Amino acid sequence: MQKDKVKKAVLLTMLMLLIVVLAGCTKVTDPNGIERNVSYGLVEVETIMKNIGQQTAVYYDPKTMVCYLATFSAYQMGLSPYYIIGEDGKPEIAVYGVNYN
Repeated sequence: MQKDKVKKAVLLTMLMLLIVVLAGCTKVTDPNGIERNVSYGLVEVETIMKNIGQQTAVYYDPKTMVCYLATFSAYQMGLSPYYIIGEDGKPEIAVYGVNYN
C-alpha cells in the first residue's frame, strides 16, 4: 500500500512538471531573424505598455501573420486585431512582414 502512494506521488509530480514545461514561454525566430517570445501560441513583437499587473503588447499569429493587440492583467485578457493606417490613409489590419514590422 505504501508503494502505491509513492507511485502516485511520483506520477503526480512528473505530471505537474510536464505541465509547467509545456506551458512555459518558448522562443522562436521570426522571418527577420529576430528571436522572440511566444505566449498562448502568439509571437510577441513589441510591448507597448507594462505596468504592475498589466501588460499591453503587439503579437502576431505565426500561421496567418495577422497582428493582434493583447492586454493581460491579473484576472483579465483582451485580444483584438491590430489596425494601422495604410499608405492610402485608410485603416487596415496589420500583417507582420507585409505592412508591419
